[in-house]
Amino acid sequence: MKRRRFLPTLLLVSLAVPFVGSVSAQPLDPFDYASLGTLNLSVGDYTIDTDTLTIFDNTVPGEPLFTGVVDNQNGQADTFGGVWDQIANPGQLGIPEIAVFAFDDIALQPTANITITGTRAIALLSRGDATIGTALSVDGFDGDQLNTIGLGGAGGAGGFAGGELVEPASSIFEGLAGHGPGGGAGTGAIAGSFEFTGPPGAGAFGGRGSDGSGGAPGGSAYGDLTDVLQGGSGGGGAGNVGFGRTGSGGGGAIELSASGILDIDADITARGGELFGPGSGGGIRLSASRIRLDASLLAHAGSTSSGAGTAGGGRVYLAGQVANDFIYTVGQPSDALGLADFSTINVASSSGSSAETGPEFFGVITLSPALTIVPSAQSLDLSKPIDASNPAESLNLFLVPLNVQVHRSGTIDIAEGVEIAPAQEITLAAADARVLSSTTATAILSNDGSISGTGRVETLFNNRDGGAVNAVNDTLTFTRQASAAGGSEINAINSTLAFEQGLNLAGDLNLINTTFEGDLVNNGSVSLAGVNTFTGAVSGTGTFTGTGTGAFAGTLAPGNSPGLVSFEGDFELGPTGTLKIEIAGTTPGAEHDRVEVGGFATLEGALDVTLLDGFVPQLGDSFAFLFASGAFDASFAAINLPDLSASGLAWELNPGGSTLFLEAVPALDGDFNLDGTVDAADYTVWRDGLGTMFTPGEYDVWSANFGATAPASSISVPEPTAGLLLIIAVTAGQQRRRN
Repeated sequence: MKRRRFLPTLLLVSLAVPFVGSVSAQPLDPFDYASLGTLNLSVGDYTIDTDTLTIFDNTVPGEPLFTGVVDNQNGQADTFGGVWDQIANPGQLGIPEIAVFAFDDIALQPTANITITGTRAIALLSRGDATIGTALSVDGFDGDQLNTIGLGGAGGAGGFAGGELVEPASSIFEGLAGHGPGGGAGTGAIAGSFEFTGPPGAGAFGGRGSDGSGGAPGGSAYGDLTDVLQGGSGGGGAGNVGFGRTGSGGGGAIELSASGILDIDADITARGGELFGPGSGGGIRLSASRIRLDASLLAHAGSTSSGAGTAGGGRVYLAGQVANDFIYTVGQPSDALGLADFSTINVASSSGSSAETGPEFFGVITLSPALTIVPSAQSLDLSKPIDASNPAESLNLFLVPLNVQVHRSGTIDIAEGVEIAPAQEITLAAADARVLSSTTATAILSNDGSISGTGRVETLFNNRDGGAVNAVNDTLTFTRQASAAGGSEINAINSTLAFEQGLNLAGDLNLINTTFEGDLVNNGSVSLAGVNTFTGAVSGTGTFTGTGTGAFAGTLAPGNSPGLVSFEGDFELGPTGTLKIEIAGTTPGAEHDRVEVGGFATLEGALDVTLLDGFVPQLGDSFAFLFASGAFDASFAAINLPDLSASGLAWELNPGGSTLFLEAVPALDGDFNLDGTVDAADYTVWRDGLGTMFTPGEYDVWSANFGATAPASSISVPEPTAGLLLIIAVTAGQQRRRN
């Protein structure tokens, strides 16, 4: 993948940029059908029958208010009147006909009670605006429980029925598979005995179904809402000892479309049937130039407590009919009391007591507008499970090119498997705008697109190859562990980036006059311009490029025990900072830590040195731990060094040109053989090491201290405490005392 360059202008692209990406979805166009006028249903009970293509007032059921038409989905429909015969037609795709009702405008009032029946999927289309103020349901029917022999639970409109239970043949009770491409398999039993094959399989659509407790297989995930409108499949039936159970139906399929504004003020549901042999969630497809969601879209699987397995989640698809003029809004601005509505898109799988778990069971949410707005005090919940006690319930979120804007107190609530896809943007617009995970501690927000602005990401975060995090004059906080893969970018200008549980960086971190709060493991590249402050613990083998300053108010530990870290610009260890140097040998960057600075190095904090792997310095060992080509000022506030008194040695901090050295020297000046006394034997050691270990000037040191002895308690001068040893100002250009 071609790596993008970090330019400030890239972070200032307007959210009003038209969406020009291709959308493969084919929602129905209201203008392709003759208008039936205006649909305005208020007080009363109404039925929409997809088999007879009628809408009628229940007080006069024989006199339709409107009569719709059949759409065969561009000739792809392969189920008619709900008939499904997977034995005779094994290649069927499960695509139903659609009962289409097209109007100039649609207004379903909250006082209207609407029941949807029949086997076809349903589409309500408006050439103008559409307001859905009353609940619409195409739920699958629950399967019968005990002592029942007969048909399985019916699917919702456009969904498929559960598996039937066949009359005993000889001594076998036989449960048939659920209807639909992803119908769960049935099980049988031997009458009068306890020999049976276990629970039946569960249905599938957006996610696959499973068995329960070693029962019959569940169905495989199938279908899509981007090309066709279709519903979920049913669970299998089960024979049992002296009785049986029939499977539950799959959730149906419903489409709501408007050329103008689509206002959703009541729940739209396509739930799978529940109990033994649960059905999968169905399909909900919304299309308009502007969609305002102030309710919930529920296409989740039917739940079960009998161990019959995990039914697959359903699918929800939101599409912009006029792609460059599409806004999808979640909730309304909060009222005077500060109350907030709660909008949920739920395509979760079910949770049987012995259910399998995993992302493959979850449903799919597809959003393809150009801009999604989560206003003040609102929440777009993309993870709310059926059973909050089961953290495995979740969804897969597929976001095609999309901008999401989250305003003050607004939230995006996610779960395992949620991704920010390429070309998608999430923008947080206030300090309390949040992307969070309220249902599982292991949920990960994976970013292949971009996330930006001021706000909080309160979930595990993975910035993947191609993903970007952008902040300009913002405060962007990540409260959980974050990672950034190679090929990813994190860009900030005049901002604060807070990673409260740290960032593992393998990609690019580009900073201009920014504060980085939290720990950083830099195994990638950090580019600096201006002055940039790091408040946490910084480690890793990555580089710091650019002409800017890296200012450390926390800890810098070069490499990964030990290693080298380099700065193209200036390096500043502030008064509260600590430079940690690990030493396991004399080779810079390989056996001991080293900092290399292309500019000037300011060392005002603490120097903290530790020895690794049992290494003990020898007399004359030198450790070149810092190099600054532009000179350095080493006014350390504190120096913490290992105790070398047992070896008769002490530490000395020496400059040498552009390099700052730590050296192992005698604890008693002139005691070159380290025996605790300055005598003639030390002269011999000095003479033998002249030109290699010692300099001519050290003869004067020996001579001046001849006869001196170490204190009785030690053969060496004790090490001073931190802060008292070598509180010095060392500038590049001073001469080293010895080689």
